[in-house]
Amino acid sequence: MPIDPRMLYSVVRITSHGDLLGTGSIITVPSETIPRKRWPYVVTADHVVAGYEGIELEIPDLRNNGKPFPAIPAEPFVQPLEGIDLAISHFAMDKVPRWHETRIEHFVPEGHVAPLGGEIYYMGIFAGADVPMARSGTLGSLDIPHTKVNNGRSYSYSADLVDCRSYEGFSGSPCFSVMNYAAVDMPAHVPVEFAPVRADGSQPKLVPIAIVASFCGVFVAHYDDPPSGRDVESKYGVGVMLPCDYVRDALMTDRVVADRMKVAAEWKRRKAAEGPQPYDVGVTAEDDSEWDNFEALTKKLVAPKPR
Repeated sequence: MPIDPRMLYSVVRITSHGDLLGTGSIITVPSETIPRKRWPYVVTADHVVAGYEGIELEIPDLRNNGKPFPAIPAEPFVQPLEGIDLAISHFAMDKVPRWHETRIEHFVPEGHVAPLGGEIYYMGIFAGADVPMARSGTLGSLDIPHTKVNNGRSYSYSADLVDCRSYEGFSGSPCFSVMNYAAVDMPAHVPVEFAPVRADGSQPKLVPIAIVASFCGVFVAHYDDPPSGRDVESKYGVGVMLPCDYVRDALMTDRVVADRMKVAAEWKRRKAAEGPQPYDVGVTAEDDSEWDNFEALTKKLVAPKPR
């Protein structure tokens, strides 16, 4: 499996009065003032939501093969970086029973780029089956000046180009880069009969490959000729990806951080007013999801016994 399938469930469908606008994703940031607390945001392309009213979100249900919960109202979207096709909104996490995230720590590290020619997965909700779906492509070019005007709003930034197929509704989709690493400090556990054999009959020492998928950007546009004004399939098969550095910077602007501090202060006041709270002794941390706990328990249960 190239990427963790749970990443699919961080995808959000964005609509307005029932009409499809595009795609977003849930990204969380650690609180600056509350230990082990995280704040979730919906991140999408600015042109997806700019100028629209009655915006709603449909969140995939992890326990129902990704079928979305009933739509919930979105909090107001803001454009943190002027001229950048990017918008964020606080995610009202208490309005749905379950949801999944991509953490800001899972971005491609600052100052690094996804490898040229490497695999890119971008995710949206496939209307045919009404479930999240990953589409793939390859990173074709880096740091290309990109400008466009949409609904009277002008955007100008450096983007990456992705060789892929894209369809209506995928604007704002999260993109993940897949990179392979040799895990040299881990035994491969490959049966001897499956291991390759050299010409002299000897066998090489094998190590496993660690496959890491990192959030690398947001799908914002594709090339088409002539411009149709609609987010339809690109006949060129070339998509435009806003690099994740813009998303990271947007979530850490002074305005967004100050707003997050206000939310944290209100959360503290509310909890203090509620008094002492019971907690589940089986949960190790406030921000540990049921998936994280299940995965940790599974690893303990299936750990190989010593010979």
